[in-house]
Amino acid sequence: MRQVLTLAGREGELADERILSGLHELNLDHLLSRAGGLDVEQDWGTSISLREQQLLTFLRVLLAAPQFVFADRAWATLTSNERRQLLSMLSKASIGYICNCEADGCHDLCDVVLDCKEGGGWTWIAAGSTV
Repeated sequence: MRQVLTLAGREGELADERILSGLHELNLDHLLSRAGGLDVEQDWGTSISLREQQLLTFLRVLLAAPQFVFADRAWATLTSNERRQLLSMLSKASIGYICNCEADGCHDLCDVVLDCKEGGGWTWIAAGSTV
């Protein structure tokens, strides 16, 4: 689990408490108990659901704390509440983001929405505008 959640070569830089706190905040504690700890090897690609994989990917981003992230269709299996939670977590961590997706119910968490239409048309919607 530690290897999945940390950048290569930086495994020792991240305190266990940060990892455990992130797993808890995303309701993924059960993965750690099922695996037997942070340092037990697992084939995570086949042993957890796509939804759980997407949540772990976002946790990896949050733990790496980049200045900016581009999320390309990262919401496929997540609920509207989970999307809102993740966007809120990115904002709280001061991580800028662009989401290429249909973020239904999340527009209020964006500064700007670029609504691309079929046929090449688009609409620029500023924060506070109705979508």
